Amino acid sequence: LASLFQPPPQPRPPLVATVPTGFYAGYPHHAFHHVLEIPDPNQFYKLVLLDGNGDGWDDNDDNNDNIDNIGGGYLAVYRGRDTLATNLLMYDPTFRGKSIAHAFYPGESPPH
Repeated sequence: LASLFQPPPQPRPPLVATVPTGFYAGYPHHAFHHVLEIPDPNQFYKLVLLDGNGDGWDDNDDNNDNIDNIGGGYLAVYRGRDTLATNLLMYDPTFRGKSIAHAFYPGESPPH
């Protein structure tokens, strides 16, 4: 006799922030800063980027401005409001495709 047990579903972690779909459309050469309040800096967080076009940071000159933005965009997460290298928690200049996820720890020293 064999039994199969499915583990109970895990609660979904709370959503800290979201940017509406299409928010960045039409702004291929602009910088956006979003300041988020992290409820508990002493835990890991996951940042998920979704791109419906599937081209990531590459605009492939979709707006016919003769500028191909390959490698032109990036995502950076900083501790605090100052964008200093010493506050950098996560950096991604290579996003391509429809989605990518990154984990980061905003506290001072992550657990081992």
